[in-house]
Amino acid sequence: MAKKTTARQRDIARLAEQYQSQLGSLTSEYEDVYQKKQSALQSGGAQTGEYAKRLEEFNKQLAAYKENPVTLLGYMKPVKKSRDYSFTEDGQTRYLSQINDADYLTEGLAVYRKNKMPTFTEEAPASADLSQFEQESAALEEKKKSLGEGFQREVAERKAGRMSAVGRRSQSRPMLSKGVTL
Repeated sequence: MAKKTTARQRDIARLAEQYQSQLGSLTSEYEDVYQKKQSALQSGGAQTGEYAKRLEEFNKQLAAYKENPVTLLGYMKPVKKSRDYSFTEDGQTRYLSQINDADYLTEGLAVYRKNKMPTFTEEAPASADLSQFEQESAALEEKKKSLGEGFQREVAERKAGRMSAVGRRSQSRPMLSKGVTL
């Protein structure tokens, strides 16, 4: 046969149910913060991945440049009745006196074109700012802590109230307490 619950037990059970429902609402808030944090991390991860691909492509271009900083165009031939030399580039005759030294390099009679050095000016994407989510999580933790402390305080107050009520009952009617004889 089940014991009948007392008013005190029902009161504490009601408090416990209220505490559990409040914790349940906090759980949904935790999930919201977690989902926002995960989406921020994923978007940051996608940007970082794209940046890494572009950086890898640049590094390949830079390695190719380091292997071959110049391209041999051909050899110079003296121009008749002149002190100038000529060479052929892409089917066009060019004269040594008309080229600039910034784009071409001569070594003996060989003519080289300086290959353009690849450049990479893009900055790395900033990491996701998670401080907002950390603050929200800390606020939720504080709220959870205060709910737990409130529940414990209420239970303790009710227990202390019961103890003082029992103590008052025995003191309010001293003639009924044990040991009194007339």
